Amino acid sequence: MKLKRAKLPFLRTSLGTGALILLLALACSTHRRSSPGPPTLPTLKVPETLPAAPPEPSAPPLPEELSRSARRWVSSTLAEMTLAEKAAQMIMVRAYGRYENPRSEAYRELAAAVEELGVGGVVLFESEVESIPRLLNELQGKARIPLLVAADMERGMAFRVRRGVVPIPYAMAIGASRSKEAANFAGEVTAREGRALGVHWAFAPVADVNNNPENPVINVRSFGEDPELVARMTRAFIEGARHGGILTTAKHFPGHGDTAVDSHHALPTVNVDRERLEAVELPPFRRALGAGVDAVMLGHVAVPAVDPSGAPATLSPLLATEL
Repeated sequence: MKLKRAKLPFLRTSLGTGALILLLALACSTHRRSSPGPPTLPTLKVPETLPAAPPEPSAPPLPEELSRSARRWVSSTLAEMTLAEKAAQMIMVRAYGRYENPRSEAYRELAAAVEELGVGGVVLFESEVESIPRLLNELQGKARIPLLVAADMERGMAFRVRRGVVPIPYAMAIGASRSKEAANFAGEVTAREGRALGVHWAFAPVADVNNNPENPVINVRSFGEDPELVARMTRAFIEGARHGGILTTAKHFPGHGDTAVDSHHALPTVNVDRERLEAVELPPFRRALGAGVDAVMLGHVAVPAVDPSGAPATLSPLLATEL
């Protein structure tokens, strides 16, 4: 069958200028003083432990619901798709948001994945801010069904773009502030800047509790070593991103913090019992679900206490569903 390309009203992007203007205003502001001497700064005391969290309200409703016409489009499109086309929509391919000669092998392969295979989306890796909109507009023009665009956005777009975007700090810096408002603002800036560039889905925040000082891969990407702190910051980031209008992802379930192995190179094992998982690793993910997170990314992490086979969560029905 041949599907007609359609434009969905709920995949539009909007420029988040408010957050950028605020940052520029703060950076450029000056204050005249009658005394030439340097100002005396107050001492900032950061508590070592956090008080118990008060009950938090249930997740707010999604900022937008599909219109009746959009629902009709979804139903009619699915009804006309073959099994192979549906399977292709479950696949997202890697893309680099930088200039590529349209005649290059890399560009032709990416274009073929979209135009001929009909993949469901792309995941942006190392990119240039000037090239992202051009590439995404070209790919969306080739897609029969609008593409879902995602990116690792743990530091906003700065995680994949070196210049020209807001340099949001790593999560551990935000966690050290103990400020839910800072985490919420980081989430909203992430969403608005991502949408302005054509990104719909943030692979963020990191919900891992980094309580192993020898962890080589999570480390400063985590909000900290305190489960309650990580849970609060995770929820605040998600709520800010939801307000900004982008999809979110809590990662790396069931927890990649208490490991000393990089799962990109070998299989880490979390050797703790079920009680410890419930107390340390899982609370941030539960808080993320309560905040309405859109997805949970499984980690290449084995937890023998739950699945004695030693299979990682990515291949373990027990880890993926029981917890």
